Amino acid sequence: MLDNKNEDLKEFDEKINNLTVSDTKKVMPNGKENIYGILAGIISLFNTIFVAVVVIKIPFFGKYDIGFFKGISEFTSYAKEIKNISIILTSIGILLIIAAVGLIYSSIIKNKYFIKYIIFSKVGVLLAFYIYLLLKIPDEVSAYVSISFVKILLYVVSIILAYISPVSIIADDVEKN
Repeated sequence: MLDNKNEDLKEFDEKINNLTVSDTKKVMPNGKENIYGILAGIISLFNTIFVAVVVIKIPFFGKYDIGFFKGISEFTSYAKEIKNISIILTSIGILLIIAAVGLIYSSIIKNKYFIKYIIFSKVGVLLAFYIYLLLKIPDEVSAYVSISFVKILLYVVSIILAYISPVSIIADDVEKN
């Protein structure tokens, strides 16, 4: 009985893999299987450098954008905690840039294993960072501070495209065999 379930599960997994491989090959031209990973890396790089992480709305002064590499360094002389936050933002930004460049490189050389490792590490870093960010924002100022959901959406799109990349590389490998 258990063998039948394992065989059914293997058959189902094989059908899903064949469907994924055939669908991917219909959309992707031959020799361009790595384009999704390169595009995901470019989106992630652009997102990390240019899009704000947090937007602070200060009454009578307007909006103030804080990104990984901009916006908070002016306030580091006022409090030690702000300096620590600046160091954390810069460190996370550097890690995400390294992940984006690694994703682009591993897509160019078509190494599906590095792509998967980069995806999982990127998801882990982003989850840890945003959980930390949500815990660190005090309740008193939460009315004035908003997290950029455009940045989160761009990271999600980047991760989805990066995940599609090894599937299309595997599809190319299957077709060659």
